[in-house]
Amino acid sequence: MFAGDRRHRERVRVSLDACWEGLTAQCGGLVVDLSEMGCFILTSDRVVSRETVRLELRPAWGGRVYVWGEVVYQVAEMGFALRFVHDGEDVTPLTRLIERLRDGRFAEAVA
Repeated sequence: MFAGDRRHRERVRVSLDACWEGLTAQCGGLVVDLSEMGCFILTSDRVVSRETVRLELRPAWGGRVYVWGEVVYQVAEMGFALRFVHDGEDVTPLTRLIERLRDGRFAEAVA
Protein backbone atom coordinates (compact mmCIF):
# COMPACT_ATOMS: atom_id res chain seq x y z
CA MET A 1 0.00 0.00 0.00
CA PHE A 2 1.36 3.41 -0.94
CA ALA A 3 1.45 6.23 1.61
CA GLY A 4 -0.96 8.24 -0.55
CA ASP A 5 -3.41 5.32 -0.62
CA ARG A 6 -3.30 4.98 3.16
CA ARG A 7 -4.18 8.63 3.74
CA HIS A 8 -7.34 8.27 1.70
CA ARG A 9 -8.42 5.24 3.71
CA GLU A 10 -7.74 6.59 7.19
CA ARG A 11 -10.83 7.34 9.19
CA VAL A 12 -11.52 10.94 10.09
CA ARG A 13 -13.34 11.74 13.35
CA VAL A 14 -16.31 13.92 12.38
CA SER A 15 -19.70 15.13 13.53
CA LEU A 16 -21.62 15.12 10.27
CA ASP A 17 -25.40 15.19 9.88
CA ALA A 18 -26.75 12.42 7.66
CA CYS A 19 -29.91 10.69 6.53
CA TRP A 20 -30.04 7.05 5.54
CA GLU A 21 -32.59 4.82 3.87
CA GLY A 22 -32.65 1.05 4.00
CA LEU A 23 -35.14 -1.68 3.13
CA THR A 24 -37.43 -1.16 6.11
CA ALA A 25 -36.58 2.25 7.53
CA GLN A 26 -35.25 5.69 6.88
CA CYS A 27 -33.84 7.88 9.58
CA GLY A 28 -31.50 10.72 10.43
CA GLY A 29 -28.23 10.21 12.18
CA LEU A 30 -24.78 11.53 12.94
CA VAL A 31 -21.67 10.19 11.19
CA VAL A 32 -18.87 10.09 13.77
CA ASP A 33 -16.06 8.62 11.69
CA LEU A 34 -15.61 8.54 7.95
CA SER A 35 -13.24 7.20 5.29
CA GLU A 36 -13.49 6.42 1.59
CA MET A 37 -14.20 2.83 2.63
CA GLY A 38 -17.01 3.41 5.13
CA CYS A 39 -18.33 5.12 8.24
CA PHE A 40 -20.09 4.69 11.59
CA ILE A 41 -23.50 6.31 12.07
CA LEU A 42 -25.04 7.12 15.44
CA THR A 43 -28.73 6.41 14.85
CA SER A 44 -31.47 3.91 15.52
CA ASP A 45 -30.30 0.43 14.68
CA ARG A 46 -33.25 -0.55 12.52
CA VAL A 47 -31.03 -2.23 9.96
CA VAL A 48 -30.06 -5.80 9.18
CA SER A 49 -26.52 -7.07 8.69
CA ARG A 50 -25.51 -6.93 4.99
CA GLU A 51 -28.46 -4.67 4.16
CA THR A 52 -27.84 -2.10 1.41
CA VAL A 53 -28.31 1.48 2.60
CA ARG A 54 -28.32 4.80 0.75
CA LEU A 55 -26.57 7.47 2.83
CA GLU A 56 -26.91 11.22 2.38
CA LEU A 57 -24.09 13.19 4.04
CA ARG A 58 -24.95 16.79 4.93
CA PRO A 59 -21.92 18.97 5.64
CA ALA A 60 -22.56 22.12 7.70
CA TRP A 61 -21.41 24.38 4.83
CA GLY A 62 -24.15 23.03 2.52
CA GLY A 63 -24.39 20.61 -0.33
CA ARG A 64 -25.05 16.88 -0.19
CA VAL A 65 -22.92 13.81 -0.85
CA TYR A 66 -24.68 10.52 -1.60
CA VAL A 67 -23.13 7.06 -1.19
CA TRP A 68 -24.37 3.47 -1.10
CA GLY A 69 -23.13 1.03 1.48
CA GLU A 70 -23.60 -2.32 3.12
CA VAL A 71 -24.24 -2.70 6.85
CA VAL A 72 -21.22 -4.42 8.37
CA TYR A 73 -22.38 -4.56 11.99
CA GLN A 74 -24.69 -2.78 14.37
CA VAL A 75 -24.55 -1.80 18.02
CA ALA A 76 -27.93 -2.05 19.77
CA GLU A 77 -29.54 1.32 20.45
CA MET A 78 -26.43 3.13 19.22
CA GLY A 79 -25.90 2.83 15.47
CA PHE A 80 -24.20 0.85 12.74
CA ALA A 81 -21.09 0.59 10.59
CA LEU A 82 -21.40 0.95 6.84
CA ARG A 83 -18.91 -0.24 4.19
CA PHE A 84 -19.30 1.84 1.04
CA VAL A 85 -20.11 0.05 -2.20
CA HIS A 86 -18.81 2.20 -5.04
CA ASP A 87 -19.45 -0.10 -8.04
CA GLY A 88 -17.73 2.22 -10.47
CA GLU A 89 -19.51 5.31 -9.09
CA ASP A 90 -17.66 8.61 -9.10
CA VAL A 91 -16.20 8.86 -5.58
CA THR A 92 -14.83 12.37 -6.16
CA PRO A 93 -17.49 14.14 -4.03
CA LEU A 94 -16.81 11.77 -1.11
CA THR A 95 -13.04 12.20 -1.50
CA ARG A 96 -13.38 15.99 -1.55
CA LEU A 97 -15.62 15.95 1.52
CA ILE A 98 -13.15 13.81 3.48
CA GLU A 99 -10.20 15.99 2.46
CA ARG A 100 -12.02 19.15 3.54
CA LEU A 101 -13.02 17.62 6.87
CA ARG A 102 -9.47 16.34 7.46
CA ASP A 103 -7.85 19.65 6.51
CA GLY A 104 -10.42 21.87 8.23
CA ARG A 105 -11.43 23.64 5.00
CA PHE A 106 -15.07 24.61 5.36
CA ALA A 107 -15.40 27.76 3.25
CA GLU A 108 -16.21 26.22 -0.14
CA ALA A 109 -19.20 24.10 -1.11
CA VAL A 110 -18.63 20.48 -2.12
CA ALA A 111 -19.15 20.00 -5.86
